[in-house]
Amino acid sequence: MHKLSLTLLLFFSFVSSSQAVELSPFQATFNVKIFGMTLGEVKQSLSCDYLQPRRNCLLTSTAIPPSWAERFINESAIEKIWFTQTSSTLNWQKYQKYLTRRYDDRTEKKIITFIKKPETNQIIFIEKDKAWPLQTKVFDEISVIYALQHALLNKQPLNGFYVQGDKEQRAISTRIKSTHKEIDLPFGDDVETTLIEFENSKIVAKIWFINIDRYFPGRIEITDKKEDRTVTLELQELPARS
Repeated sequence: MHKLSLTLLLFFSFVSSSQAVELSPFQATFNVKIFGMTLGEVKQSLSCDYLQPRRNCLLTSTAIPPSWAERFINESAIEKIWFTQTSSTLNWQKYQKYLTRRYDDRTEKKIITFIKKPETNQIIFIEKDKAWPLQTKVFDEISVIYALQHALLNKQPLNGFYVQGDKEQRAISTRIKSTHKEIDLPFGDDVETTLIEFENSKIVAKIWFINIDRYFPGRIEITDKKEDRTVTLELQELPARS
């Protein structure tokens, strides 16, 4: 591994300080590690229109394990999240997941859709006809990471977040563990990050946000409390910006 050059560090520091405090469009790839082994990749991208003052954005996450890894992971997923943002707000609108599960004797496909219904102050699970209360800072399990990034960029409080899943909605307890935590990543050693932890009754999450790249998540570690299993996503290289 090689350290990021001083020129590169200064360049991204300049970009970070001069750009507006909004989530900018990107393409990024994360290595997925389970049981200490790298078992595939997750590709994520964000696209936004440029209508002012509010932008409509689409966050896409694609996780399709290679065939050799299917003995460890039997599912693949494409997830799409719609939200609106301004320089000071991020408002979740809709989540849709296209899930494929593979078994020895069959393959199952399903769609999971949550949608915001402001007129009834609810989040609706379309396929199951279930509903939960609409919270001000509610996000799904993927977009909550970028909601925290947005809060860091805008120096906003990190409390009051909720995570919406297909079985329940849970409040999370969030805390900053370090603002100068150095970690090694595939593209550089001693990368300075802000480490944030959050948890609820189901999971413990740790996210290392890269200080020099507008707090983009460099490493995400999710531990399931019940199964005592940890999944780690590690950024392969600094995200491409569009």
